[in-house]
Amino acid sequence: MDFIRTKWGIPVRDIWFKESCGAEGKSLLSIAYNLYEPLSNATGIALKKWHSQTFVSDISVSPEEIQAKFKSKVRNEIRRAIKEGITTSLHYSAELKNNDIIVDFDRAYIAMYQDKGQKAKSIASRLIGIAKAGKLAISVAYLPDGTIAAYHSYVIGDGIVRLLHSVSVFREESEKRKMIGWANRLLHFKDMCFFGGDGTSLYDWGGLSREEKMRNITRFKEEFGGIEKTVYYYVIMGNYL
Repeated sequence: MDFIRTKWGIPVRDIWFKESCGAEGKSLLSIAYNLYEPLSNATGIALKKWHSQTFVSDISVSPEEIQAKFKSKVRNEIRRAIKEGITTSLHYSAELKNNDIIVDFDRAYIAMYQDKGQKAKSIASRLIGIAKAGKLAISVAYLPDGTIAAYHSYVIGDGIVRLLHSVSVFREESEKRKMIGWANRLLHFKDMCFFGGDGTSLYDWGGLSREEKMRNITRFKEEFGGIEKTVYYYVIMGNYL
């Protein structure tokens, strides 16, 4: 497994814990994340630990059962997206290391925040590091004319996939803006179906916040009917089991 670097500049393995708190790989410094229970069997020194909230959707069921948990508005917009001819694709680490999707995604990510009048740092190096570790997936939604409407990035675990970034590629035309909203919802649904069909059980929505400035994003995620859970994270020096 390739090494990535934390913000401290220390090379570590990209560790993904199973729901049962099992782990893959070993290194001097371990990052344990997306645990749905507190870690109780680590023997190393916990340098940092924290927790947050997220939504989790069960994607081990059929596409019909997945969609049944969505708000009616979401189901209607997914149907509209399909009717309009919006399409999607999904790409794993091996493929992403040999094309320009990460570069294009990074540009769209920065542009999205610039359009909002906010500063944004490049995420390309982080995505490349996760791809080298073999744990990255990126999905893309296309409008009927072939232009890109949205991107999603994911880190892949053992039975779990966690949303990292969601980027909408906005257009000036009002009609295309509507279609981009439909495309984004369709992309989430298609991703859930694809990962579920590939053996993944849980779709983690990448966190939630009750802060006022994050209200619209949290409301958007709520529309897909996931269950709210507490997620635990640890940075551990030495052995973690």
